[in-house]
Amino acid sequence: MKTTKLILPALILFLCSCSTDVSDLAEPIPAEASQLIDSKDEVSLKGLGFVADNPKVAKELSLLRTTLANIRTFEDVMDAGWNAQLTDWWVNMGYHYGNMDYLLDGEFVIDQPEAILISCAPNGDPVAVGVEYLIPSSDPTSPPEGFSGDADVWSYNSDLSLWTLHCWIKKPNPSGIFMAMNPEVPAEACFVP
Repeated sequence: MKTTKLILPALILFLCSCSTDVSDLAEPIPAEASQLIDSKDEVSLKGLGFVADNPKVAKELSLLRTTLANIRTFEDVMDAGWNAQLTDWWVNMGYHYGNMDYLLDGEFVIDQPEAILISCAPNGDPVAVGVEYLIPSSDPTSPPEGFSGDADVWSYNSDLSLWTLHCWIKKPNPSGIFMAMNPEVPAEACFVP
């Protein structure tokens, strides 16, 4: 069983009900946004075949990539507001750092993920590798709407009454962009915050 720091369970008690705000996603994808998910980029398109058939998902992922474009290092993560350590090192996930404002809103907002996942660059430096959405709910049978379509993989944490969704937007995940575990993230911590 994964253990979390006391801050996550305490925050969950105060979270509001969830909602989804993707009303502005009906517009066409601008050319510059579609380039953010180009196969030459650092994010592998393996597992992203659904994007070709779903321009809304392409736009949503581009919005998230744009939000995180200048967040690379551990210091960038802290400076951008994801400065609450939510977990110790989790195997194939890394550390989870939360943004208190986003944790407290209880909503799925594509460009406001509740947590950023931190792992290590090849040189050992801590870097942002993905995000996690954390949405409170007492209903374990109905995951949040999340990204358009049905490619996102929500998991329900019954201990915390919480839906979770990972998105490996900054580090390729051979298992798929929305899978919780990423075998490319080391099993053991490569740094201690």
